[in-house]
Amino acid sequence: MKPAQARLLAYYHLAGGVLGCALVIIMVLQGNELSTEELLVCFAAFLFFLLSAYCGYVGLKARSGAFLRLAFLIQLTQVFTFSVDQVFTYKFFSGLALVVGVPLKEPLIVQFKFSLSAFLVSWQQPMDSFVGLNLVALLLASWCASRLWGDTDNVRSAFGDTHVTKAS
Repeated sequence: MKPAQARLLAYYHLAGGVLGCALVIIMVLQGNELSTEELLVCFAAFLFFLLSAYCGYVGLKARSGAFLRLAFLIQLTQVFTFSVDQVFTYKFFSGLALVVGVPLKEPLIVQFKFSLSAFLVSWQQPMDSFVGLNLVALLLASWCASRLWGDTDNVRSAFGDTHVTKAS
């Protein structure tokens, strides 16, 4: 792995996590009364963003294996965003997001949305059904996966699996 690319990804995770944590803190401190569910969602969002910032910290400390595994998992949580009409909604972005989405009702229109750090989990709220794919997270997850599993030897070292053998 090229150190410059890994450092850039580490700074990306650190910046996205810090920005997200700051946004959650600002939202909580605005003085609006929050319900118990809203406080739980804010706490979960803060933990997600804190994990992203920690990932960046690990990457800057040059622990490349642990960093790539954690970065890969964090990016996977950001690849899909969706909403099921008045049942459940999920959206998490730590850093940049370019989402290609499609509403799940007529007319079928492809939408492109750009966002910075965001977190939304809601249930039984009036939201239109949609599904979206975060292209930035997909690209970064693919990059991490190619560094982790570029060949069979890397699979063994990435997750400590000693049962994987190299194909002959």
